[in-house]
Amino acid sequence: MSNQKKQNHYTSEFKESAVKLAIESDGQVSKVAEELGVNKNTLHTWIGRYHRPQKQKVDRVEEEHVYDELKRLRKDNKRLKEERDILKKAAAYFAKESSRSTPLSTVTKRAIHMLNKKAESPDQKAHDLRFMQHAFELANRAAAQGEVPVGALVVWNDEIIGEGWNAPISRHDPTAHAEIQALRSAGQRVGNYRLPGSTLYVTLEPCVMCAGAIIHARIKRLVFAAHDPKGGAAGSVFDLLPSDGRFNHRVVCEGGLLEEHCAAQLRAFFKARR
Repeated sequence: MSNQKKQNHYTSEFKESAVKLAIESDGQVSKVAEELGVNKNTLHTWIGRYHRPQKQKVDRVEEEHVYDELKRLRKDNKRLKEERDILKKAAAYFAKESSRSTPLSTVTKRAIHMLNKKAESPDQKAHDLRFMQHAFELANRAAAQGEVPVGALVVWNDEIIGEGWNAPISRHDPTAHAEIQALRSAGQRVGNYRLPGSTLYVTLEPCVMCAGAIIHARIKRLVFAAHDPKGGAAGSVFDLLPSDGRFNHRVVCEGGLLEEHCAAQLRAFFKARR
């Protein structure tokens, strides 16, 4: 019987075991072949056939490990880049405010808020810009009526459910700020004075009254444009937003979106009235 035919009589388990013994024999392949009653050349053939897949399996495990490590490094690099970007924004803010009369404590609070702020996804940032631009247009309506140009809107599931603009003079109502108007509009639409999960966009940092209303309405997130150094309740003068542990509801607060744009709108309005 030829060697090829003899090889076919051995099971794959036997061949794998023989290969394992040969590999563990420290080069004494001939001795292992003799003990097993197998031709030495045949055993070498098995080693070439059965040991190679095992090595390939080890290589695949190593490749997967390297791939996982690369993914982790890419994720870490992305996180570090986001942190560097936030630090750059905070540094730029310090540099800008250093030439103004803004109190150092206020500047520090805003910078800390920037450092703690999570990087927004491109989609979220695009949505925020779109809604803030709409709030800016609402502020123009207030200016056209002789009111301080502030606009606000409430968004839930990417849909505007309430909007408003400053109207205390025309309505003879000291509470008719843009935020209050938007909250009332949203409450009427959904049939509830609670608006959980919604975001309020406003072109000027809310005052104490509006901050309280935002908390009572259970607004999830507040995004405002210009800071108010005279009466802002989101860190500029008062620290009601983001709300702390003394309240039974916490509002996520983000400021500075389209700040220069909206601040210029306010400056132009007051300059025209002088």
